This record gives sequence, structure tokens and C-alpha cells, in this order.
Amino acid sequence: MVSHQPCTDNSSSSIDEECDMLSQVSSSSSSESQAVQPGASWGNMSNNPLSNDTFWICTLNINSFPLSPKHPKLAALRSFIHTQQLDIIGLSEINVNWNQFSPHPRINHRVEKWWETVNCTYANNIYDTIQSVYQPGGTTILSFNSLANRVISSDRYPSGLRRWVSVLY
Repeated sequence: MVSHQPCTDNSSSSIDEECDMLSQVSSSSSSESQAVQPGASWGNMSNNPLSNDTFWICTLNINSFPLSPKHPKLAALRSFIHTQQLDIIGLSEINVNWNQFSPHPRINHRVEKWWETVNCTYANNIYDTIQSVYQPGGTTILSFNSLANRVISSDRYPSGLRRWVSVLY
């Protein structure tokens, strides 16, 4: 079920299902010969030690970034990132109009205490005239710890529609 409202503290079965799906991704495995099932992982999700020239990257359609810092979806996301020892995660379908917030409660301020160092590049449509917190789309790239310190530059879609972001390391 696709939610057309940003996540709040109110529990619903769809939010619980999304949190369960996040936790299942970290514990499930798949074979290359199997079709990827919804909620299943693909690729190499093992936690083998990384060499100095290797990093973990993940993409995830979060289907609405929670507005409340106490929302269980944020705890599940943080746990997933830590469990998988990710260095970068790209989130799509943020579904939040960050223009409706003062700078402090935006996404970068919501995740900055999760790691020693974090770089957050996010984008949403800056031309939307609807005065709503909900806004379809939006993306972010989060880089953590040593990789966050290697960021040379970041960019957003130049038209202002902000359909993608990029980071150069």
C-alpha cells in the first residue's frame, strides 16, 4: 500500500510492514538464479571485513521519510545502516517538502547524531507552490564516517525539480 501522507507517530499496519521489510532485508539472502521478491535483498549482503579500498553502498525507496524523530521507521533505518555497515545509502521517495521547514529540522539535522561524521545531500522540488509538508518524490544520499570526510562536492538536479542528487568523492 502506498501512503500519500508523511509518516507520523501514529502506528498503522503499512508503517509496521515497511519497518519489518527494512529489518528483513538485513537478514534475508537471495541467490542470483532467484527472482528478487519484495522485501528481499539482492547482491552481497554479507558482513565480511572490508579492505581499505572497498565500501558498502545501498539504495532504498523509503516511501516517505518520517517527520517525527521518534518514529519506528527511523529506528529501523538506523539499525539497518549500522547492521549492514553501510558507508553510503541513497534514499528515494522521501516525500517531504523540506521548503516548509526552517533549516534546523531538515533531514540533515535529523540524522547528524547517528554517526561521528555524516554528509547529507538532499533534494526536493523547490518550485512546488502547494503549501503542504507532503510532496511526492525527493532524494538524498547519506555518506558516513570516513567516506563523509572524502566528499569533494555534491550537486542537485539543476532545473530545480530536484529529481536526483550526486556526490563526488
